[in-house]
Amino acid sequence: MKRPGSSFGFFVTLILGLAFCFWPIKGAMVDAGFVVYPSPVTTGNAGTTTLLIDASGEKVAALFRVYKAGDIRKLTFRLITVTTGQTLKFSLQDVDLTTGNPDGTVDQSCTVTVADTDDNTFKTCTLGADRTVAVGDYLAAVAEFDATVGNLQIGVTVSQLYNNVFADHFTASWAKQNRAPLVAVEYSDASYQVIPGVLPSVGGSTAFSSSSTPDERGNVFQLNFKYEVVGLMYGTAITATSDVDLVLYDSASTVLGTASIDGNSVVSTGDMYIGFFTPVTVNADTLVRGVVKPTTTNNTTLGLLDAHTATALGQLAGGQDIYRTTRTDAGVWTDTTTGREHVYLVISKFDDGAGGGTNVLHAPVISTSLRDPGFIRGRIILQQQLALAGMRLAK
Repeated sequence: MKRPGSSFGFFVTLILGLAFCFWPIKGAMVDAGFVVYPSPVTTGNAGTTTLLIDASGEKVAALFRVYKAGDIRKLTFRLITVTTGQTLKFSLQDVDLTTGNPDGTVDQSCTVTVADTDDNTFKTCTLGADRTVAVGDYLAAVAEFDATVGNLQIGVTVSQLYNNVFADHFTASWAKQNRAPLVAVEYSDASYQVIPGVLPSVGGSTAFSSSSTPDERGNVFQLNFKYEVVGLMYGTAITATSDVDLVLYDSASTVLGTASIDGNSVVSTGDMYIGFFTPVTVNADTLVRGVVKPTTTNNTTLGLLDAHTATALGQLAGGQDIYRTTRTDAGVWTDTTTGREHVYLVISKFDDGAGGGTNVLHAPVISTSLRDPGFIRGRIILQQQLALAGMRLAK
């Protein structure tokens, strides 16, 4: 027997549900002042320098805080010049808070073979046992010779941005370095967590001009939130005759914003420089390119970073959603997912997350508060239709 009200409930649920699907719900854009995104990893045009280990007991360490709970499984260090290759031991140790140095107790470790020809390579090894960590743990990743002493250089940056995250160098005793360590920390789920000040990549720079190949260099940005961008910032060494444009393109290479920089306006080299343009709103998950484009045949120099894998960029702010892009003579873009240029967005507004920022539909309460079969049947059909559209009803 048909229960009274069933058809009514069925149609009310479908009508209200579909109305929620197509109703234009909008969130607000919140003023953020001027936010540089992602946060710079070093000051200016950071290159790479080295710390030498060539005697018994010498070692290099990276001291850092943990920002993700989980199990650390792999460590990666960057080697520069290898004069005599010998097996290295990587380990995780606690930090002695009375000295601010590694405590000397190897908690987890692994070894990796190094050949004389392993110049300028990343070396990765898997720890003998995972290190279970909690947010806030203070750790040291340490590299040293395992048994036989060799002669090699371990990479660090020329400068650092955060003075409480640094490389430590042991010869006769520990000596804290005003350098950022080049160490990648991989978890058991193959992920990397942002560790401010610890780079999973090697730094360098490229000099280029309007006559170079490529003649445009920058990054792809495909962020998972809506924002308003008012300019670009870049790490540069520039001369009075090295004029450039900072250009924001959409995915079709249409110019969204341009800031022209006259080399005469730069006070010093090797620092960050910001160029502003008319605000541009970018929707969530939308690909844009922010690039440096020289407008003369005189070189400008742009800083860069290269990691050993694309996933390792997850240790940098912005993760794998930001990576290198280049092109020549307005041709086809070449994207490199394992590296970045020192190019950053200057964001003035963020979406507050209200409204249609997720794929969760908050359907009318009437569809769950009443037990009428019509409402229940209508809800089931609505759920099926939403599933086809990649959406779901909120609980």
